[in-house]
Amino acid sequence: MSKYYNINGMKIRVSDHEPNFSMKRFRGESVEFYTKTADNQKLSVPDQIDAFCQENDLDVELFNKIREDFPDEEYLPIEKPKFENVTKEFIDGYKAIHGKGSSRKKEKYCEKYGISEYRISQGYYKIID
Repeated sequence: MSKYYNINGMKIRVSDHEPNFSMKRFRGESVEFYTKTADNQKLSVPDQIDAFCQENDLDVELFNKIREDFPDEEYLPIEKPKFENVTKEFIDGYKAIHGKGSSRKKEKYCEKYGISEYRISQGYYKIID
């Protein structure tokens, strides 16, 4: 999704994805602001506008329409998974399971110890003594 603006002769593009460089021959040079990073983290368009205006000695009021269309949204921070405390012997046993049906065997192995197989498989564990 991209939205285009023309402010005082400047072509402005606000988008949630990378630019299509082949389109520059049709659009010409433009200033681009993004709503997301390449790894899908939210970005603040008003903050990008502030930085651009400071850098180019422009009045922020020129960009009010864009600020209205792309306000900062409130969102909850991403919750990181908790780490499982396990022993070295447990991890050795977990890693030793392989072959046909190994994912189910690993699941049962973790169930036996009351540990989340998902967290172990994703590397969210700490080895304790």
